[in-house]
Amino acid sequence: MDTRELNPHSKHIFLFGRSRAGKSTFLSALIKHITDSIDVCTNPEGNLDDKILINQWLKDLTENKFPNMTPSGQIFEIEVAFAHREKQFQYTFIELAGEDLQQIQPEFGGRLPENIENYALNSSAFLLLTDSSDPSGALSDNLMFWNFFNFIQSQRTLPLRAAVVLTKWDNKQNGETAENVMNSHYLQTLQWVKSVRVIEGKVFPFSIGKVTNGTINTLDYDNKIAPIIQWILKS
Repeated sequence: MDTRELNPHSKHIFLFGRSRAGKSTFLSALIKHITDSIDVCTNPEGNLDDKILINQWLKDLTENKFPNMTPSGQIFEIEVAFAHREKQFQYTFIELAGEDLQQIQPEFGGRLPENIENYALNSSAFLLLTDSSDPSGALSDNLMFWNFFNFIQSQRTLPLRAAVVLTKWDNKQNGETAENVMNSHYLQTLQWVKSVRVIEGKVFPFSIGKVTNGTINTLDYDNKIAPIIQWILKS
């Protein structure tokens, strides 16, 4: 697994979730929304592989395609730098394979690889992604998040910025709320996110748009992404 020096000029945002939670799709939509709305420089200090990746993601999204899953053993640093309301911002989004993140679970060893731990312990904020359309995986995600929280809390004394992103929200029934889903399936996670150890803990529903049989029919994510970006800007 590759190892790099963290960019000291950027705030790192750590994405956490199991395989197929939608991390790559969510991040490609977030970057696309930013680049469409603001004058942005993507990966100003990133390496060539990361630049190729984000360009391919943006191309795929324009063509209503899902991005490829991140291969196990790879770490992608997706950097964005931009000016907003006369302030300069630079963020690095950390994208990893769900298989590597699952190593936090006791049955997989109970410890993240050392270089991933370095990113986690030096990140400014955490986005925890879970597939809201898969109730059978909710218990596993809840335990995985809990183990991750316990690790972070054991290593850091300052409060954390963390939010849960409920992906694939287009599959939920009309009238169902994020709060109801969290109370029903992620109660431990909700209690932690709302605890005094977390600064401005939030829960955000997210959908890429209208999806049928694994195909994106219509992109429709701006209204879901906008509040998440506002949350990130406060980190």
